[in-house]
Amino acid sequence: MVVNGGAYLLTRKGHIRFAVSFLLISSRIGIFVPALIVGGTGSYNSLFYLFTIILFACTFLEIRTALFVAVIHLLLLFLLRSNFPTLSAETVIGGPFSFNLFLSVFMLLLSYHQRRSSNERRDELSASEERYRILSELISDYAYSLRVARDGALLHEWITEDSFKRVTGYAHSELDKDEKVNLSLFLPEDEPALWAELEKTLRNEPTTAEHRIRTKNGDVRWVQLSRLPVWDINEKRVTRYYGVAQDITERKQAELALQASEQRYRKISELISDYAFYMHINEDGTMVREWITDSFLRVTGYLPAEIDGKGMSKLFHPESLVQIEEDHRRIIKGESTSSSSEYRIITKQGAVRWLNLLRQPAWDEGHTRVIGFYAVARDVTEYKQIEAQKVEENTLRKKAENAYDEIFANQKKLEKLRDDDYQRS
Repeated sequence: MVVNGGAYLLTRKGHIRFAVSFLLISSRIGIFVPALIVGGTGSYNSLFYLFTIILFACTFLEIRTALFVAVIHLLLLFLLRSNFPTLSAETVIGGPFSFNLFLSVFMLLLSYHQRRSSNERRDELSASEERYRILSELISDYAYSLRVARDGALLHEWITEDSFKRVTGYAHSELDKDEKVNLSLFLPEDEPALWAELEKTLRNEPTTAEHRIRTKNGDVRWVQLSRLPVWDINEKRVTRYYGVAQDITERKQAELALQASEQRYRKISELISDYAFYMHINEDGTMVREWITDSFLRVTGYLPAEIDGKGMSKLFHPESLVQIEEDHRRIIKGESTSSSSEYRIITKQGAVRWLNLLRQPAWDEGHTRVIGFYAVARDVTEYKQIEAQKVEENTLRKKAENAYDEIFANQKKLEKLRDDDYQRS
């Protein structure tokens, strides 16, 4: 108990080697001293148990140290034979000496083979991880592996240092202390989304998400993180996950610039028209609306989703649907449709209004196929009403003029008749 207690105290203080050495020496004394004090054949046979010390040494010490312990034991067994004068040389060699020699050689060879196999597996694993790191660095900006502790703490196992520093400006050691993951690299306002993705990963869901980071020189950059969790069947939880990061700053800046440009285009289009939109044309000729200005609701009374697909027949007057199909065929051929494209629509409230649509085709990079078209719509109902009123006024004026001419002609005829009657009389 005292020996085990001393070894335990040394282990708690971190002196593992001293604890093992203490156990080896104390156990050797515990076997040899009683045998020397008592003497006789029975005491010498108790030295059979020396193999347990060799087993302990093979388990916790290096092979060379275990071999040294085994040789010392065999020498002691042979040299201390003089303390047992009643034993013959044949008894000594055939007894504990040969027994411990055989078991020592067996355990040393077994321990050597196990450690060699373990080293080979470790080398293969290291080589595999190194290949994975190299490939990860080739296909991403940086890659890493995180271990998940039982309490949920994230601990770094490895990271591609050079590429991580190239992207962030930081060395890995500048951020993480004691292998614990430090998330201060990410913008504070993005942390809720970041933790939401991490929770999915810990539920064994592969995730891909975009996050913003602040580099060492203060720049804000966008990274796309893909995470692949590893589920431990025995522990029934995610014990680690692998991640790759790609710097997508330039792409995001282009996307944001495009969004800003489209937003400006929509605002300008809304200022110069009643509503505007963009239609994408698939290779099979079908069309999908990508965006439309909010003023569409004000003009038609419909939400855009209400007129998608077959809902177009609700908006446009039946007589206008034929003209729309013809104009779509023209736009697919690359022809712009001008002010002649006027259609009647029926608003959600049931009112009939007139729209003028101006379309401009959008070509692919090779200018071989129309991939969509931009369109602006103007409500020309008042103009059409004024135009119709003018037509009606012209018609009435012509009728009035015709009626006046007819009256004048009839008056002439009456006057002539009166003149004829006067002359006859």
